[in-house]
Amino acid sequence: MRERGIDGDEDEGGNVILDGIKDRIGNLVVNAFSVASWATWMAIPSWNITLDMGLCIAPMLDISRLFLSDLREEHYQGLLMWLRKVQDIKDQETSQIFIYKKNVSVLRNLIETIAIIHNRSIKCDIIGLEDGEKVILDSKKTMTVFEISHDIPALGCVITESKKQLKRDYRHLNSKEIKKSIKDGIDIFDIIEKPLLTYISKATPQIFNDHPMLLNSETLIIGCDSFDDVMEYGQINSGDESELTNSHIRTLSIILENFHGKNLVFCHVPSKFTHCDIHAFLLPRLPVSQRGKLSILPYRNNAIVGCKTPCSSISDEVLKDAEHEEISTLYWEIAEFPGYFGYGKSKMHDHFAKKYGTYQIAWAVNGKLFDQRSSLQLYEDAYYQFLKRNPELTDWLINIAADIYDTSPGNPESGINYDMQDRNKPNHYHDIAVRRSLLRLNKWFKGDHLVEIRGLRSEGYVLNPGIVPFHQPELIRQPEWKANWIIPGSIESFWQSNKVIITPKDDSSCKEFLETKNPVSI
Repeated sequence: MRERGIDGDEDEGGNVILDGIKDRIGNLVVNAFSVASWATWMAIPSWNITLDMGLCIAPMLDISRLFLSDLREEHYQGLLMWLRKVQDIKDQETSQIFIYKKNVSVLRNLIETIAIIHNRSIKCDIIGLEDGEKVILDSKKTMTVFEISHDIPALGCVITESKKQLKRDYRHLNSKEIKKSIKDGIDIFDIIEKPLLTYISKATPQIFNDHPMLLNSETLIIGCDSFDDVMEYGQINSGDESELTNSHIRTLSIILENFHGKNLVFCHVPSKFTHCDIHAFLLPRLPVSQRGKLSILPYRNNAIVGCKTPCSSISDEVLKDAEHEEISTLYWEIAEFPGYFGYGKSKMHDHFAKKYGTYQIAWAVNGKLFDQRSSLQLYEDAYYQFLKRNPELTDWLINIAADIYDTSPGNPESGINYDMQDRNKPNHYHDIAVRRSLLRLNKWFKGDHLVEIRGLRSEGYVLNPGIVPFHQPELIRQPEWKANWIIPGSIESFWQSNKVIITPKDDSSCKEFLETKNPVSI
């Protein structure tokens, strides 16, 4: 499924707000878009129904039925214009709106108010539905609604198709015998309801506990608005599980282990994530069995994020693991835990030089002190294990990226050399660690553009060290160093939590060590 959206309205010569985004879910052609708090819609012309109606109305002008999951503005803001336009085009046809019965009076008052403002009548049938009620869509398809947990009255829906299935006692019959039995008036068929599509604008585990058949839908479309504090499927972070929001990926992903359909579609992407590749971001956070089924309801435009660049060649440098060099605590002692340096790196070093005179930066691990290169090996090992555990993500990366960068597009010049850093800019270790990890996996870039793997607005945000799990979390010093962009247990948490300023107990005993180190690169 292609992914586009709000940061660029153009879609192959059209405008998202006016024309929408054409897409395909399995064999179903749709026009869809979904960003939480902005707009959500999915028009299905072949079924003559639209599921929610955000900003875009053009694809819905030939559709006469609308299912509104709730009355949040992002779900109905195109409704009134749609009603007016359809009425102008099809004066004899009355549109049908299916909505939770609790919301009928509110919606009717809204439509009547708009009609007064425009000094015209607006015709439509508002059909209030209760939990479990059915709507016949055509001779074979039925829509059944169900109540969903929300802070406002809301419904989900499942569209099923009736199919004939031979009863068990008649499954041995050949075609001629079947025809004869039908001609003789024998009832040889059971009618089964096959769930084709389920739409839940705000999914919760309780919905699937109450309606387990939803997990058999051919296509399952679910809204999930909270997943930024989870690094991998099955990982449990510190904190009370009961405090999680209902539509949290950690609880939903466990339920989704039992999804038996073909297409798992996420909608209601939080707006802050619309610049990164959400498909790649979600892959490590889902059960392995469901990753090949994943797609995202369109949420951004198809423009490439980043610079076009030729695919980088594999470095001729020899890739070697660092030997763990332990720093003797007989001669060095921990002075402080400095945390993140960033753009203040140079000033921080000046500060420490003035404060301590002789000092060095090291990493405290399991009661021992290690130099930067040894600690970077642990840092790199975490990326290697993450990419090895998530081959779908690795394939995504090498197929789209010609190379990667962290702080600036010039980062690829460092290749696989951790020492190539700029004194006046933040260090860029994780792009180097990813390159080295790919080489260890015998893989390399085959894509056509440079992919940023740093900020929340970057295409490759999924590889930010603040959200990639550290492979040996028991080594992270407690309490962990905190920042709003770092998840506890992540690679960055290890790097910042275990970083220490060490000072010599005796200057002369540390002279040889200092002569071999370059504090500027740390």
